[in-house]
Amino acid sequence: RLKLKQLFLHLKVSLSTKKKTHYEILGISPGATYSEIKTAYYDLTLKYHPDKNKSDSAKAMFQEISNSYDVLSKYESRKNYDRMLKIEQDVKYERSQVKDVKKYKPRDPIEYATSRLEIYNFDEWMRHHYKESFRRHKKAQDKMSDLKKESMETNRGGLKAAIYTFIISMLIAAIGYSYRTVAESEKPTLNVKPEK
Repeated sequence: RLKLKQLFLHLKVSLSTKKKTHYEILGISPGATYSEIKTAYYDLTLKYHPDKNKSDSAKAMFQEISNSYDVLSKYESRKNYDRMLKIEQDVKYERSQVKDVKKYKPRDPIEYATSRLEIYNFDEWMRHHYKESFRRHKKAQDKMSDLKKESMETNRGGLKAAIYTFIISMLIAAIGYSYRTVAESEKPTLNVKPEK
């Protein structure tokens, strides 16, 4: 039973050396988020970690998993890796389009260079690829900003209302006090002498 498992792992590792992409090694899509990459990495390292799995093929697989995570977990290295994949994909596509060498006609060099520049504007491709994610993030930031402004305005409005209420209360108290003072001073006083 153990040998069968080791054979299966060896087969899996040998298949993985057939130029699998880092995405395929981690079992994720090229559009995976950083949290999905991290989750896949941790799940696979638990399975293939040398402390848990003693076979040589598991060690090799663990090394591939670690290398893949190292490349895909950093923005710049992932961007460069995606560029390389895109170039390889385009080269494979162009080769598949050339079926008969005799019928192949080279394009105008200027047109070719221009089209290549347009195809490989990877910063634009990354912006387009992650546009929806950036848009949601920006929308959430704007909403938080609006909520903070609204909260500050509400707090200012409440403070103003409290100040106005205090001032009006003081005015009413002052008017009431002065009215009482005037009323008491205008009261006729009776000088009644007590009878003896």
